[in-house]
Amino acid sequence: MRYCCAMLLVLLLLPAPSARADSALTTAGDVGEVLLPLLTLGYAGYQRDGTGLAQAGAGIGTAAAATWTAKALIHEDRPDGSDDDSFPSGHAGLTFASAAFLHHRYGWRTALPAYAAAGLVAYSRIPANEHYWHDVLAGAALGWACGWFWTDPRQPVKVMPVAGRDRWGVQLSWAW
Repeated sequence: MRYCCAMLLVLLLLPAPSARADSALTTAGDVGEVLLPLLTLGYAGYQRDGTGLAQAGAGIGTAAAATWTAKALIHEDRPDGSDDDSFPSGHAGLTFASAAFLHHRYGWRTALPAYAAAGLVAYSRIPANEHYWHDVLAGAALGWACGWFWTDPRQPVKVMPVAGRDRWGVQLSWAW
């Protein structure tokens, strides 16, 4: 039940895609901002990884809260002049938080497509005239840090050194 609540909280924190979709790249960025976090949460659920699901929710939720807080404090005008919420990019923050979670929890092979998608989403904000390059880089860095911070690696095999007065060695454990 608490994992469902965490997913619901993340969904409520996700901003709605922009109504402005003047190109395929812009549309892909707007869809990717919502889709990549949802796929990330779905993948953790598919893996039956309740701890990972909560960690993904925490990372994505923290990235959303941190970017919105920074926007409220910094007030940088967007390149198109529509408002003063340019810095940092929320699209980049949410998608890189998702990719960082997948990387830290399940490994780089799982995260590689997510990083590619996050990069595309982040880049899409520049030609859409919604962000400057430094907004996107700051959002990506902030999101990545949030995703990485909340995540513990999931390793099926653990190796721990054991030392005592009369013995020393290595203890292996396998989770399945």
